[in-house]
Amino acid sequence: MSKEIVYVAMELWGGIFCLVIAFCSEVLWRNKKTSPHPFVMLLCAACMLFADSTAWFYRGAEGAQKILKISNSLAFFFEQAALLSFTLYLCDTVKLAKRGIFWALVGCNLADLAFCIITIFVPFIFYLDEANFYHRNPYGFALLSSFSLLQEMLLLTITLKERRKLERSQFISMLLIIVLPCAATAVQTFIYGYSLANIAIVISLIIFFIDFLYSNVMMVARQDVTIKVQKDKLRDLQTKIALSQIKPHFLYNALNSVYALCGIDVEKGRKALVDLSDYLRMNISSIESTHAVPFSKELSYAKLYLAIEALRFPKKLRIRYDIQTESFSLPALTMQPLVENAVKHGICATAKEGTLSISTREEADCFLVTVQDDGAGFDTERFFAERQSESHIGIRNVRERLQLLCNGTLQIASETGKGTTAVISLPKAGAV
Repeated sequence: MSKEIVYVAMELWGGIFCLVIAFCSEVLWRNKKTSPHPFVMLLCAACMLFADSTAWFYRGAEGAQKILKISNSLAFFFEQAALLSFTLYLCDTVKLAKRGIFWALVGCNLADLAFCIITIFVPFIFYLDEANFYHRNPYGFALLSSFSLLQEMLLLTITLKERRKLERSQFISMLLIIVLPCAATAVQTFIYGYSLANIAIVISLIIFFIDFLYSNVMMVARQDVTIKVQKDKLRDLQTKIALSQIKPHFLYNALNSVYALCGIDVEKGRKALVDLSDYLRMNISSIESTHAVPFSKELSYAKLYLAIEALRFPKKLRIRYDIQTESFSLPALTMQPLVENAVKHGICATAKEGTLSISTREEADCFLVTVQDDGAGFDTERFFAERQSESHIGIRNVRERLQLLCNGTLQIASETGKGTTAVISLPKAGAV
């Protein structure tokens, strides 16, 4: 068995291996868990090896000049395309800030790609003799190698300088993918024969893929842990919020109001008891809610609470609604704590009659829910400084749940003696 056949077989198996691992990385890319550049780099490496093995197979064959010219040119072209993909991947990974260096790298690569295309039409990098054997053009090949070595030296400098932005295994694999082909290219400039650069590229890509796969497996594992922690945190917040709404003094006062009402109007007393029952049932069911609920459901829950409070303060509490849209969702029990604060700490904290307003409106990129009262108001700086107060903990829990479930925000503005305004902002991407 000749050395040429062994070499062709090695390149074919190397190409098949690169093709297989390219599509493995493509699965990760399609699932939006990684960059597309490794897939393109591995695909280009596979095409390079297939093209070079074709050139070796037809080497010296009669009537194969066109096949040899195209296959050799494509081998050079895909080698430079793989290097360009690696350049883009490295610059993206380290978030290279110096655009001048980036464009210098891309410029070197585009120059080499242009040389490869020119070679299809004129013998710039190589030429074929009358017997269809490959020979280097000393000037064109030297120019191509010079640009490649310059690019690889720049890549090596970037990798060493930005190594703190890379994990240790990632740094080593990237270093090898630069150093091995670079060393092979330098040696190949003086040694004529087999493509040492291609062999070095395959070895470095195998190491790169092993690290790439390992890094992604570890990343997915870390994401799973993070998701589990967030779910546990969310469930804890849900439980705290739901239980915070069921207070002994609230139940005691509500039941006393229902009892007194039954002596005056049995029908109204029965309805009040149904409202209290629905309120408690919805409160408990919210503990198991891990998804956003329609605004209409959250509004009905707030109305149940306000109906019960209206029994206790029939001449003190006025309620107004300005609901311009209900076509969105939000985390369960995010509006109700704001309503309770408006009644308990706003309107009921003054001697005068007060108004509580609930409104919604749609903006270009979000939905807004506003809970406003004209009650006592408070000093916001002092309020948020009291981190252990019941109201502050409730507001903090609401904010965390808004952020976790739909990337929403809660803004509170208040002025002593004039009232409080709480605004929930829900991005349309997370609220609908």
